[in-house]
Formats: sequence, C-alpha cells, structure tokens
Amino acid sequence: MTGPTKSLKVIPVADAVEIARRQRQELVAGAAELAKIVPADASDAAYVALQRDLESVAPTLSDISWAHKYWFSPNRTGSTVSTAPTYNRDE
Repeated sequence: MTGPTKSLKVIPVADAVEIARRQRQELVAGAAELAKIVPADASDAAYVALQRDLESVAPTLSDISWAHKYWFSPNRTGSTVSTAPTYNRDE
C-alpha cells in the first residue's frame, strides 16, 4: 500500500521494496546530518540549515513527521524543536 491515508493504493511487492530501500537510505543519510549538529547552537539559522540539509539528503522524507520522530528520538540533545515545516515555530 502507498499514498495518503484517504487514498491508499495497492502496489506490487517489488515497488514496495524499492520504496522501503529508498526510505532507509534517506533515514540513514538524515541521521548522518543529525550527527553533525553542534548541540550548543540552537539558533534559528542552525535549524534552517539543518532542514535544508535534510531536504538535500532525504527529499522524500524531510517534510514527513514520522521521519523526524525517528531521526530525533535517538539524537536528543536537549532540544525538542522539530525542523519539520508543519511544526516550525514560525508557522
């Protein structure tokens, strides 16, 4: 299954495997970006840069809340601000 909750569609297993592999690659790449964070820098500019970097290495996951959950859960540095656009403090 793929797609938004209200319009799910059945896809072939091979397509599902490809999507899962791509998501895994993006999760790993996003985790590598998070490993570069300087915990002392919680500035708005740092978060904007992090979101830009996540969009670059994880284009299909960078704006999805569950991806941010998985990225930030093991990387707690004292900050609870999500970089996901829907949770951005400027919105």
